[in-house]
Amino acid sequence: MRKERVRFAPSPTGRLHIGNARTALFNYLFAAQNEAAFILRIEDTDIERSDPEHEHQLIEALKWLGIEWDEGPDRSGRHGPYRQSERIDLYRKYVDALLERDRAYYCYCTDEELEKTRKEMLLSGVAPKYPGTCRNLTQKERAAFEAARRKPCIRLRTPNTGVIRFQDKIHGTVTFKAEDIGDFVLMRSNGMPSYNFAVVIDDYYMEITTVIRGEDHLANTPRQALLYREFGWNAPMFAHHSLLMGDDGSKLSKRHGVTSVESFRDMGVLPESLINYFALLGGNLVEGREIFSLGELIDAFSLKKAGRSPAIFSQSRLLWVNQQHLKRKSPAETAVLVEPFLEKAGNSFRGREKSWVEAVAAIIGENVKTLKEARAYGPILFEELPVYSERVRQRLAQSEVREIISAFQKRFQLSPSNDKSDLAAILGDVRSGLGKSGRDIFLPLRMAITGIESGPELDRILPLLSPGAIEKRLQAALAFSANEAEDSAKS
Repeated sequence: MRKERVRFAPSPTGRLHIGNARTALFNYLFAAQNEAAFILRIEDTDIERSDPEHEHQLIEALKWLGIEWDEGPDRSGRHGPYRQSERIDLYRKYVDALLERDRAYYCYCTDEELEKTRKEMLLSGVAPKYPGTCRNLTQKERAAFEAARRKPCIRLRTPNTGVIRFQDKIHGTVTFKAEDIGDFVLMRSNGMPSYNFAVVIDDYYMEITTVIRGEDHLANTPRQALLYREFGWNAPMFAHHSLLMGDDGSKLSKRHGVTSVESFRDMGVLPESLINYFALLGGNLVEGREIFSLGELIDAFSLKKAGRSPAIFSQSRLLWVNQQHLKRKSPAETAVLVEPFLEKAGNSFRGREKSWVEAVAAIIGENVKTLKEARAYGPILFEELPVYSERVRQRLAQSEVREIISAFQKRFQLSPSNDKSDLAAILGDVRSGLGKSGRDIFLPLRMAITGIESGPELDRILPLLSPGAIEKRLQAALAFSANEAEDSAKS
């Protein structure tokens, strides 16, 4: 029995879209589960939009996700080359064979003529397809077009009757009417192969056994099935999974927000969170469970479970998954992950004691949804003074808030310490002296010391600040409160 072989074949025309990354993941999981070979092929025949830099970005994004391949443009294999632009002679060989057998023909229709025909068909309620204008040109007609310097494409002569049938691991038996297909392009007028032509030759020569891709390719498959029939080749098994949809039910696009893998990476989403969420979209792998490692995904993955159901992409749900993965990190792991984001905001763990770093990392890891959100902890933990939010500024101006901060400062000055037990004693004395509950005490102190109204527990923040830093923050809050009160009195 032939070993299973699957492939992921992106076009290097931009950053790796999360929908394409999901397809890559499905191929990777299928390969790992079935001990199959996984091939990366670069489909770069769109010469106007393809860019080597985009290819580099695609490869780096896949590696960042933890998706590895056995053969590809960056590693050796007996089925190469793995860029379509390096396989043009092979495509030319097969299109010439079709021309010699009169199974293909030159088409001289211009883009403007084709667009006019398409619009006319739509207006008359007919599904657009090529009407065969150049299918039976005489030598004289061809010569006239050549004399006019029209550059022809090459089309396949498709049958006008019968059905085209193929098997799909997700959709079962799929059938199309041959008459609905039309004579499609094999080679463009610029000498480059069409997608449907090149992909068949590449999949055959690379011995692909299962083609896993999005439902948007389902309509392409009958064209490819016709080509397998023309060449007398066995077609691979197909598996067309559902596409990613936005909250409004339309295909996911830029208008729905961030859509590239790199953008989510820059936001501080973990690679394991992205692949975890991709695998969940469209169905449950294991009932009642949502958080998986890559190894667990390999064991649980099923094309049927991740296939036909609508896959609604929710960024808020992805961020929840990311938060769960962050909470599973050790403080040491979190520190390594968040430091680049902190440094971009001008803060750093360098020169800090390991125990302090891990205590800070633990707080951050438990309270953020993305690594980028760690930057908000700069003013709270790294900088001399916090930044007051507008809401905090309003609260600090209140006399009862000022009273609590002042009482804490006076007691703190008697025995300044950031030791947890000492701080607990100070807070206890303040509560007793003012006759207030802990809740009434904690909020004003949180605002004065951190600049925000909610967040990590105060008894975890205070030990990470030096006694001098605590005193400075109390003084700054009281000074601000006094100034606000004075300004209010004047007005």
